[in-house]
Amino acid sequence: MPYTHDVGGSSPLAPTIFYQLSSGCVMRIGITGANGFAGSNFANYFQSQGYEVRGIVRPHADLSLLDPNLDIQFTDYNSQDELKRVLEDVDVLIHNAGAVRTHTFMQMIEANVGTTRRVMEAFNHSSKGKRFIYISSQAASHPSRDMELAKEEDPSAPVDWYGKSKVLAEKIIKTECVKEWVIVRPCSIYGPGERDFYQVFKAVQKGINFHIGRKPQYMNLIYVRELAQFLELCVVKENAAGEIFFASDGEIYTQQEFMRLIAEILEVKTIEIAVPVSLAKAAFYAGEAFERITGKTTLLNKQKMKEIIDVTWLCSIEKAKSLLGWNPQPNLKGNLSETIKWYKEHNWL
Repeated sequence: MPYTHDVGGSSPLAPTIFYQLSSGCVMRIGITGANGFAGSNFANYFQSQGYEVRGIVRPHADLSLLDPNLDIQFTDYNSQDELKRVLEDVDVLIHNAGAVRTHTFMQMIEANVGTTRRVMEAFNHSSKGKRFIYISSQAASHPSRDMELAKEEDPSAPVDWYGKSKVLAEKIIKTECVKEWVIVRPCSIYGPGERDFYQVFKAVQKGINFHIGRKPQYMNLIYVRELAQFLELCVVKENAAGEIFFASDGEIYTQQEFMRLIAEILEVKTIEIAVPVSLAKAAFYAGEAFERITGKTTLLNKQKMKEIIDVTWLCSIEKAKSLLGWNPQPNLKGNLSETIKWYKEHNWL
């Protein structure tokens, strides 16, 4: 891809400001699902680096997390005409829209597979479109055994609806996308605006440091701004095309370590509670019953239980280091401090 860039600012490539096409125009990046936690952070980051950013969101989406100067396009993801209109002059598309929790498997398939196919087909028709970057998930891979690090070429063995839907979407992209494509599988993402890990922050604030069972629960993490920097490499590196990459900061953490560090930053004393696996499973089943009764989705359901209980998710980033030059600088305490500051400023904590 004939991308050139000038130097200035603060990106992972060099201090960068402007990335340009060979025509001299500033690159326009489209981001679907731009109003959510990850999407808003991506959009604000690329805007700060001098790209033209188009945030593509559903009608009536909450835009409170977005830079007010962004180009926002309200779009019906079921309409090919609308999708073609908003994607026609986009150079690189980061497809981030989708669902993490649904009531049924078919709803998950529609949200993560059906929507992806429609967006990809519209982008296939774009005269300017060059690269389609899909935000998949570590859940599309397989759980780790004996602390092994999953690699991109490993056979997929997802354990829940979400992971299965991501695998199906990946297959569609690999076989039907006529533009250059890149698939990114982030591990657990944390940072300002995130709502799932936020529940952990609230628990710690109340003096509780909990984990399920007596064994350490190991995990990879990536700060949302780090992930935005990772995506920038996927935008500008020619050899990213046609590849799948895991994205993490390269470290292995335990949940207990994560919560202790939050407690240290918040300056609170906590009680460590090892929740018996049987009790945790009962809570997940109760959450499932709550969903059926109320029609609301929760963090506690059988699908989430399959991801968490007796399961470890670890991945290798050697491929990203080799092909993209990914060189993360892990700073868990600093990133957690920034996240807590944001939560406090927005009255979440």
